Amino acid sequence: MKSLHADSSLATPEKLMAACRGELGEAYLKGCGYSFQLLDLHVSDPSIDDDGHLFGGTAEGAPCIVQVFGVDVDGRSVMVQVDGFQIPLFFELPWAERCCGDRNQMTERLMRDISGAFRGRAPPFEFDIIRASRLGGYIAGRTADEPIGRSSFARLRFNRLAHYSFAQRSLKRAYPDRVAEERVGLSLKFCDYFRQRDGVEIDACGWVGIQQSNTPLCLGIDGSPSLCDVEITCDIRDIVALPGINRLAPILVASYDIECISADGGFPDPEKPHDRVTVIGTTYRRVGSLPSREGAPMINGTVRTSHVLGSCDAVDGCVIHCYSTETELMDGWSREFSQFARADCLISYNGLSFDNRFLVERAKFDSRCRLLYLSKIRGVAIESKKTTLSSKSMGDNEVYRLPMPGRFELDMYHWIKNRLKHLKSLKLDDVASEFLGEKKVELPYSAIGVAFGPDGSPALRAEVVHYCAKDCDLPLRLAEKLHTIQEISEMARVCHTLLPDMLSRGEQIKVFSGLLIKAHHDGCILTDTLPSVIPTDEKYVGATVLEPMTGFYNDLPVTTLDFARSSPSPSPSPSPSPSPHTD
Repeated sequence: MKSLHADSSLATPEKLMAACRGELGEAYLKGCGYSFQLLDLHVSDPSIDDDGHLFGGTAEGAPCIVQVFGVDVDGRSVMVQVDGFQIPLFFELPWAERCCGDRNQMTERLMRDISGAFRGRAPPFEFDIIRASRLGGYIAGRTADEPIGRSSFARLRFNRLAHYSFAQRSLKRAYPDRVAEERVGLSLKFCDYFRQRDGVEIDACGWVGIQQSNTPLCLGIDGSPSLCDVEITCDIRDIVALPGINRLAPILVASYDIECISADGGFPDPEKPHDRVTVIGTTYRRVGSLPSREGAPMINGTVRTSHVLGSCDAVDGCVIHCYSTETELMDGWSREFSQFARADCLISYNGLSFDNRFLVERAKFDSRCRLLYLSKIRGVAIESKKTTLSSKSMGDNEVYRLPMPGRFELDMYHWIKNRLKHLKSLKLDDVASEFLGEKKVELPYSAIGVAFGPDGSPALRAEVVHYCAKDCDLPLRLAEKLHTIQEISEMARVCHTLLPDMLSRGEQIKVFSGLLIKAHHDGCILTDTLPSVIPTDEKYVGATVLEPMTGFYNDLPVTTLDFARSSPSPSPSPSPSPSPHTD
């Protein structure tokens, strides 16, 4: 690999890392307490024993690992490994009233039910019995002011994810009407734990504080579990919610784009052996509340890099890395993004439909390629997920996502397509002209094939690099102009949904998460099944339509209201108010 730049201060990966992350001095590690903004959460079990036993052996005593990822006030990427989290599962006790509050009798009956469901293979667990309202299904005849009856639930708590999953399946199979909230995600269960303990849950994308009590704070180094700047190991009792902080942490965003060529001159196909990636460009910049501490990384700064197949002339304002093979090119970009820059967000423009798929398919041609090691968990390769987005408003869209624990992925094309429906064209050139007053660099597609063909030269390849760098800048600037990341992070707080889920899942997860938190605040448990007896002699009351008073009104004005839809469209156009916007 050969690296070159007009300014040699960024010509090595180590210097790029210093530019993106800054210096972390000893004084920084001696602060009392620590806080960061939560971005993602990952729950997993440690490796089971060599025989693959689910229960017993070395696997039984090892609790699940909760890794909480975020960004602190100075833009450092953070990984907190939390000990002591027990995964809850609610199990309704319809016979509890007959026990008259006798805990021994209730415990005996509960263990008898559970033993029958587990068929003698009960995993270790703890439990307590709570009283809560059973919220689930429509009950005809009940008014909004009428209180919902309270029931008894056993809250089973498991130390391991495998034990929790086994109990969930077994109880659901034996008692399908008595298992509650089994569809609730682990991240939501973790955040809700603090509501039960402190009365205030941790908001998804909210701020988290870690108390001083024997909490080791260390730098992420080679051999550590993650690819983060700061790693912390603490007990769940040391973590507190900080609902009073509303700002967005200085998130490091990487906007990327690729250029490809086809061997036959047609549209590039990643499954054809001789079609290949020629350039991967990336623009790094901070988005959010910029740090003011001296030595903090990338204050109002931008770093541009390009990984090029073959030799290339220098391009002003861009770090260029040259490679002799496509595999080396993709590996170099992956190392830069995940290990050296350690970005928190990956932005693209239609990358879900083209760029991601092209890179993943090309990586399959060489088993040694390490392109997919993009997670913040060290040594873990991600798996591309092919999904189809289908809706009446957006139609059918086939996308390829890169689920990266600790990071989130934002495709500005799909975000703009879903929200700014007044635009006549969604081409990057037209959207950038509409909002930024700029256009792409003009370069015909055939010029890319010539630059990387037999008659190509370093000067021609430099033109392609300049073209690609502009395509990396524009989506990032659109995200800044439209306040996209700020909007998504605030919506994540309101909906109690993690940032990766906000961008990769539909509306149902947002509604369900918000409903669950509200239900728990009101002392209710969400159940997925209807009560066994529901009156059926009443029906829903539909809309009321008044008869119009026809005629011609000459003397009095007539006020009319015309609603295009039953709910307001979210941000159909830029707000005319200058208050939420800054230049």
